[in-house]
Amino acid sequence: MFNSTITNVKANGNSNETYLTAAKAQNNIDGNGNKNVQFEVPQITKAYTVYDDVIYIAFNIPIENSNGDINKKLDEGGMYYNNGTIKFEKAYKDADCKTVLPNGDVTNGFYVKTTNEKWNTDAYGKNKWNTDAETLGTTEQSTDRNGIHHDVTVDLSFLEGVF
Repeated sequence: MFNSTITNVKANGNSNETYLTAAKAQNNIDGNGNKNVQFEVPQITKAYTVYDDVIYIAFNIPIENSNGDINKKLDEGGMYYNNGTIKFEKAYKDADCKTVLPNGDVTNGFYVKTTNEKWNTDAYGKNKWNTDAETLGTTEQSTDRNGIHHDVTVDLSFLEGVF
């Protein structure tokens, strides 16, 4: 929805957590009397690497997942790392990625795991850390937890409107 004043709208659906998104950033105005209309755009409040293949991401508002929407978006390629070139495998409820984020949950945060790729344990954002093999000896290069050097960044890329 774009460039609209929303008044007396009630969003209904298959779950108790159905929302119509009408972000103020897209020039929508809350005309009052609305129920289940979301005017906020989710913002990442924190994101950090947990392992050399897992990142935790927290948001400022609950993210709806009644029909497994988060993992559906990941399957479709809605979230990437390494400058937008490698997609994440799945979203999980736990840091060890043993429990896939269940359908029906509304969550403020979740863990994402890579698709068989790893990064250096001291990498952050667009910084791969000590990657200059000509300047540094191979024993000084950053590595993953198994001692293997990677040329991968952990920056996050989302398609607009994914969450």
